[in-house]
Amino acid sequence: MPSRRVPDLRTQPISEVAVFQDSRCQAIAALFAHAEKTALDAIDWYLGRRRFYAYCSRALRAMAALCVIAGSLLPLIDSATPHTVNPQWGFVLIGLSAGCILFDRVFGFSASWSRFMGCQVQLQRILAEAYIIWQQTCSEIDTESPTSHDRQLLIAIAANLLRGVRATIEEETRAWTGYLAEGLEELTRSSGGHAGSAEKQSPRPQEFSPLPAPRPGGQPPPASR
Repeated sequence: MPSRRVPDLRTQPISEVAVFQDSRCQAIAALFAHAEKTALDAIDWYLGRRRFYAYCSRALRAMAALCVIAGSLLPLIDSATPHTVNPQWGFVLIGLSAGCILFDRVFGFSASWSRFMGCQVQLQRILAEAYIIWQQTCSEIDTESPTSHDRQLLIAIAANLLRGVRATIEEETRAWTGYLAEGLEELTRSSGGHAGSAEKQSPRPQEFSPLPAPRPGGQPPPASR
């Protein structure tokens, strides 16, 4: 029986929305619909993008674990049945395991997967809270003839939803740029940064100050205490 992929948990749009007779409230409802669509599009984007990073992260981690297990078993196999395998290949496999972890670390597959999941969960929470506040507010005001205060409340809900979505995306983008810089720095250190650090830490040659000039009359200078 073919396996079916379990669908992602998503915040579903509200099925029944309040209908406003006032044209100004209709414009506010359009603003809320725009903020809602922005949130839903961002959620779909993060859920779609995380699949590739999740696959790469799992593949690299599984390969690293298999290389460590195989590298650890080679000396034991050689001890049990001598000259069957070369135990020196265990070091090669352990080195490949470290390379997989470094590859994942530099390119950020696991970090991006975790970051995308956290971001879409936060976006769904913001959207769900906006749905609750919007429906609660619409049930308490007169939708046929809303007051100026009622319109301000509706505008605040739509604006807060849009700001929350943009702030979440910007925070995730800043985290991505910061991790990218850290990954490049770690790659530089792993590839050739040790020589540069050793050169920076090498001791400088000791500088000697010239001897003081002799005093008039040929008397030597007084000894320093």
